[in-house]
Amino acid sequence: MKWIVALMLVVGLRSVALADDPAITANFTAQQHLPSNTPIELRLNRPLESTEGRLALFVDKTDVTALFTALPGRLVYQGERYPLPAGEHEVIVYLVSPEGSWKEIGRFPDTSRLLEVDHRSRCRSHGERTARRDPST
Repeated sequence: MKWIVALMLVVGLRSVALADDPAITANFTAQQHLPSNTPIELRLNRPLESTEGRLALFVDKTDVTALFTALPGRLVYQGERYPLPAGEHEVIVYLVSPEGSWKEIGRFPDTSRLLEVDHRSRCRSHGERTARRDPST
């Protein structure tokens, strides 16, 4: 009888845990300016169950899901292999249900400020100008 109660408790707790959407965290913040070759890492707070669907990842309006490598508990975008264009960007994560409905579960850095990617080897702050050499000289 005790094992039935324990099993019911475990199944009940698992159902409650799955009722929450997976939470995603990123390896960068809105205050950072990243070189274009910096890997982007997104961590999940728990494994995604197959019955929940799949994740879709976008940089701005471009689906980059296939460019992320799935590792246990995280997804990694290899910046050295696929550098992002310079400028400000958002990374958006959707949970796509098996029925095909999409739900946004993460937006990075957030809607207040966009991720700024710089093609130079170091990061720059907003307003800093890059000295450009005249190609005709």
